[in-house]
Amino acid sequence: MQNIAHKPGDSAQGSLTSPLPTNAKPYVSSLGSWSHLIAGATGGMVTAILTSPLDVLRTRYDTILGYLLLPEGWRGLFKGLGPSLTGVVPASAVKFYTYGNCKRILPEIIGCEKDSSLVHAMSAACAGIATGSATNPIWVVKTRLQLDKAGARRYKNSLDCARQVIQQEGPKGLYRGLSASFLGTIETTLHLAMYEKFKGMISKRIDLDDKSGDTSGFVQGLAMSGASGLSKFIACLIAYPHEVIRTRLRQAPMADGRQKYTGIVQCARLMLKEEGAAALYGGLTAHLLRTVPSAALTIGTYELVLKVLERRLAPLHYDHIQPVKFDLSPEGYCSTPAPHLHGLRERGIPVKYADLVTIDLSEFDRPGGKEKLAAQLKDAAHEVGFFYVTNFGLTQEQIDRQFAIAKEFFSLPEEERRSFRAPLEEGIYNGYRPLGSIEILPGLRDNIEFYNIMKFLPQYDRSHPDVVRRYWEEIEKFHRHCHEHIAYKLFRLLAIILELPEEQLVDGHRYEAECDSGLRYMCYRARTPEENEKYKHLYSRGHTDNGTITFVFQQPVSALQVKKYDDSEWEYLPIRPGTLAVNIADIMTMLSNGWLKSGVHRVIVPPEDQQHHDRLGILYFVRPSDRLQLKSVDSPLLRREGYHKDTTDIDIPAPEWTRARIKKNWTRSPTDLTENVTMGGFKAKVFYE
Repeated sequence: MQNIAHKPGDSAQGSLTSPLPTNAKPYVSSLGSWSHLIAGATGGMVTAILTSPLDVLRTRYDTILGYLLLPEGWRGLFKGLGPSLTGVVPASAVKFYTYGNCKRILPEIIGCEKDSSLVHAMSAACAGIATGSATNPIWVVKTRLQLDKAGARRYKNSLDCARQVIQQEGPKGLYRGLSASFLGTIETTLHLAMYEKFKGMISKRIDLDDKSGDTSGFVQGLAMSGASGLSKFIACLIAYPHEVIRTRLRQAPMADGRQKYTGIVQCARLMLKEEGAAALYGGLTAHLLRTVPSAALTIGTYELVLKVLERRLAPLHYDHIQPVKFDLSPEGYCSTPAPHLHGLRERGIPVKYADLVTIDLSEFDRPGGKEKLAAQLKDAAHEVGFFYVTNFGLTQEQIDRQFAIAKEFFSLPEEERRSFRAPLEEGIYNGYRPLGSIEILPGLRDNIEFYNIMKFLPQYDRSHPDVVRRYWEEIEKFHRHCHEHIAYKLFRLLAIILELPEEQLVDGHRYEAECDSGLRYMCYRARTPEENEKYKHLYSRGHTDNGTITFVFQQPVSALQVKKYDDSEWEYLPIRPGTLAVNIADIMTMLSNGWLKSGVHRVIVPPEDQQHHDRLGILYFVRPSDRLQLKSVDSPLLRREGYHKDTTDIDIPAPEWTRARIKKNWTRSPTDLTENVTMGGFKAKVFYE
């Protein structure tokens, strides 16, 4: 039976006070949803005003009107601006509200990554259909007004136009061209899907060229506007004929007392017959002159307004929360400078460092890069279970901001922190775990408290303190990046090592699936020297993590130690700037039947000149989804090396392991070495050092 180390420092056998009820009132960020509506409406309004003259010229060109606007003067260039604003603003609002929220919801429904082309295309199609359905009557009125000749006007205003259309053609007259509008989603889909692709390429280039993060928002906005204009240009060339047909259908010209055009196919055939194929591209130049700048203006404004809203609604300023700086004297982290562990040897303090491999994730997408990284990682994954990664896509400032939020949370009054207590007895870490929750030695409770934020999915909604709510979108971006960009890459490397299909491990840990992955703000409270003696200088006893993999973000108070599987002594985990420490956890050990090692680690009292400081931590725990079974994978590597195990008859969802271990902490005796969790042929081992 495979032994897996038990983690006694996560949860508790009883708490210092009776359990407080979990506050389950959900909090849903309005910024993540309604901001798209506001930004889209603003983008549409700016675009409608600035491009109105070109819109009028294009519409009249399409209808082959043989005069310009001299009889009407310059005001004729803005004819129909009122209904245009009435149409463009809600259309743009509906479009981007639908698009932004579909991008958030669809990955969970269809089970693919958030930034995949499929999600972007489907979201754009949904946005096009929703927009066309909601605003077609407005566009019919706008088109009719723009074609209303000076001196022979049929309509007094927008309401009169709508009234006459209903009287003469019935309510369905307001929906003329709707089928063509739905066909128009082809252009919308092409435009937004290509824009997202170009946007990703530009963002990556900006990140590579500007590692300091000093690129101005104006420059980034120009780049995004350019990406939108280019993608719109390509989409227009492909899908322009539908625009001509849609305009003809909305005009509803009469021939022999009957509607000349009755549908998309009939309209296209008649135009080809009477005017030739060139008619389907009539006015293309004017259309491009309007739509390409329009797309650049709309999306440029949309992205700008989103950023403004984010800053206004989530103002994380360093004069409010002091940032944690990764240096030898981290300002805001503690009141006096705290020296790094490096240099202790020179002061006569014996220190043994763990020699761990470091892999550079910037190599991942290069030709042969994944295979190279997998080869570098193989021995560490098999022998130690700990390693470092660099170039993982987060700046030090982004990490420091999470430490700043954590610092602010742990500065809240204890009573307020406890009001957000997690349902720990149910094996769930969604919320606050109070200080002193478990008895780590007889009569002695731990000095650990933490706050977990589980995945940003509806089923994990709960109340959160204001300090978390204010920075919700920033936390979500950090949260998703850890899971979807760092974890997915590491799972693919581990799959290559085990000679499995590259997506097999990723599929068991999809962000959209049901699982208990989460970001943790952690705090080890400082003790007095006398207390440290009583606690045998331990903050957290030796353990392995009960999930799949864990990320430990670097911070300056040294205390984390690791223990290799060769019975060697405990060794300090070096604090290396620009790196992320990663440890393999129990589930990966189970899936590989022990070949991949779950990293054994503990937290001890910091060096003497750091002991008076609280030790903050930022961690991300990746845990398995209910799609993953607690059984060994069928790996060619495991077969060759004698680790293969037939587990076909095991039918245990992997999350049961993590929840069972959390629950066990509430009943486990701090001195009973025999009490552990056994499941699927695996047993959790308990460390008492």
